[in-house]
Amino acid sequence: SSSFLRSKEYPEVVKDIVRLGNFVIGHNRHATKGEINFNNTHPFQEGDIKRRQITLIHNGTLHSHRHMKNVDVDSHAICHSIQEIGHIETLKKLEGAFALVWHDNETGLLHFIHNTERPLYIAETDNLIIIASEGGLIDWIISRRNAFRKVETKSVEVGHLYTYNPKTQELSNEKVENPPKKVS
Repeated sequence: SSSFLRSKEYPEVVKDIVRLGNFVIGHNRHATKGEINFNNTHPFQEGDIKRRQITLIHNGTLHSHRHMKNVDVDSHAICHSIQEIGHIETLKKLEGAFALVWHDNETGLLHFIHNTERPLYIAETDNLIIIASEGGLIDWIISRRNAFRKVETKSVEVGHLYTYNPKTQELSNEKVENPPKKVS
């Protein structure tokens, strides 16, 4: 990602993203499962753009993931599972650390959730909702843009599914059940 940020293409890409997009999601991968290669790079996408496609990033490591999909990377298995059986059923299968952010092109909604093993922070400004796994990163983003009114950076509630609707610009959250961890 740092090479991309220094590239000559970066300014134009950012202009297009800001002009055309409803949200921007960035992710740096610290590989814990699977080889380091392009196919194992976030974001993961599964499904058909003409029907239902899920685009997902994951911070964390699952204890096992092949019961969801027999792929190399746990994050990729989560993406497959959300696309195939939905996020509520997928969340029940997760054992391990996770902070998840995903977009469902069928509904147009952006979702995010985390458990106690991974942090996730949120801040709302006059015209932005910023989420990050580090609160200091949010503060840095806001400080770079003096036009934004600073709002308190706070932790996303554990076990709450947050949903952002870009059409209405509404952010909602609901408590979801994730079964307790299995004791080995």
